[in-house]
Amino acid sequence: MKFRVSLFAVLLILASECLFNFIAEPLTALPISEPMADDGMLVAKRKMLFDETSERYDVVFIGDSSCGAGLVPNSFDSMSVLNAGTFASFTIAGYTDMALEILDSKHPPKAIVITFLPRSLEVTSEDTHKFGIYVRYCIAYEKDSLAGPIPLDQYWQLFLRRRTVNRFPPKYGGSYKNFLANLESTKGWLPEQSVFKESQRKETTFHSSTWAITLMDRISEKAKEKDCQVFLCFTPRPKSVATLQYWEQATKSTEKIADCRDWKFLNIGNGVWDDDLFGTESHLTPDGASRFSSIIKKQLQQSIQTSL
Repeated sequence: MKFRVSLFAVLLILASECLFNFIAEPLTALPISEPMADDGMLVAKRKMLFDETSERYDVVFIGDSSCGAGLVPNSFDSMSVLNAGTFASFTIAGYTDMALEILDSKHPPKAIVITFLPRSLEVTSEDTHKFGIYVRYCIAYEKDSLAGPIPLDQYWQLFLRRRTVNRFPPKYGGSYKNFLANLESTKGWLPEQSVFKESQRKETTFHSSTWAITLMDRISEKAKEKDCQVFLCFTPRPKSVATLQYWEQATKSTEKIADCRDWKFLNIGNGVWDDDLFGTESHLTPDGASRFSSIIKKQLQQSIQTSL
């Protein structure tokens, strides 16, 4: 009798797991339960990029959370724009993966702009493994990792995260459903509502990662096949965080690297802005985002040969 009960319990668990994996979204437990905020962000941006009903965009911005908070699609006038910015821990491997996937989709954009803080170009494959989220993303969506072999412990981490009971943060709408609706209404822009306080941390030196540059080359190689232009752009930094020397070192060295490649660097000039244009150390306020969007719009209008 004990054996029969135990066997029944095992079969019930296996059946429940099969049903869970059949119903639940691969990276999260949606719609069974709420996701963690970072996973929810990735699922939402993927839906906006790759859903069957998604529109074709002229320009897609991909990058970290400074991209997500810093670019306002509705300020690009006649251009159809999507802000697919996510977060820094997704790293350039994640941004590259998203770019390659949209280039292979039915409706590739006319331009992809990889937009992030300068330090995101310093990230290595080792950093990507340390953060973990991109690796779990690859497991969930059955992708080959651009950061190298996937550690076995990340499979277990994904298993646990999908089965953790979460409450979606109130600042993002309190539920994934509200969060997605808000993002869709702004075409991916997530306005920063915080008030920035002067930082004690200073950015003084910049060194780009060879690995990160290789990934930019990989995007532009695929983009050539799809008649799509690829740009890289840095988001502004607060005066209390970055020195002008740091900004100039980052922009000049990256511009020099881009000069002999098939992707272009968008140099916005002095990107060390007053602190009151920032809601956090990394995120522009809505006013700051409007200013940044205006600068990038002019840059793109001058750089894109194809009429949008």
